[in-house]
Amino acid sequence: MLYPGRIGKDFEIGWLSFIFSKEISIGTGVHIKRNVKIRNLDVLKIDDSCEIGSGCEIHGVPDNIQFQKRIFEVGKNTGIGSSHYFDVAAPIQIGSHVIIAGFQSQFFTHSFDLNSDRMDGGIRIGNHVYIGTRCLVTPGIKICSQAVITGMTTVNKSISETGVYSSSTLFRRGSVREYKQMLAHCEAKVLSTGQTAFSLPSE
Repeated sequence: MLYPGRIGKDFEIGWLSFIFSKEISIGTGVHIKRNVKIRNLDVLKIDDSCEIGSGCEIHGVPDNIQFQKRIFEVGKNTGIGSSHYFDVAAPIQIGSHVIIAGFQSQFFTHSFDLNSDRMDGGIRIGNHVYIGTRCLVTPGIKICSQAVITGMTTVNKSISETGVYSSSTLFRRGSVREYKQMLAHCEAKVLSTGQTAFSLPSE
């Protein structure tokens, strides 16, 4: 199912797939495979010759807890494999000639602290980037162009230099008090649920 928008030639959408977005712009030769769920977006932009594999989920947060604009944007000639999950509490921008390979990678643009305050941060991926299977990308991350992220990698720090990156490192970010001091400098909004959402600065 689609809301009205600009749809290019040779667009294909598979069985049991649907799109719910306030604004839609889809280029020429875009293929969305079966059982792809795209919902609760403000803006969906997919440029020419892109493919989104079966079972992917691209979910904006519900209207009543929205803080930032829910934008999902993909550049030209980009391929997204199967069963990947994109949490769109804040914008996700994916460049051109990007491959998100394999399956079950997760891209999160919001998280919570110990007081159940929400922290939102968009994700931006440059051009000519390869991301392997089952990776995790955390809120507020920027990945520069011409980077390779190997499978099973947790990207919890922005990447500004081209190269091959691989890690599953766990490290202490600081005490709860230090974390709260960092949040004191972020833009904040109290949601209808009573939770406070913070807009994380890009690293």
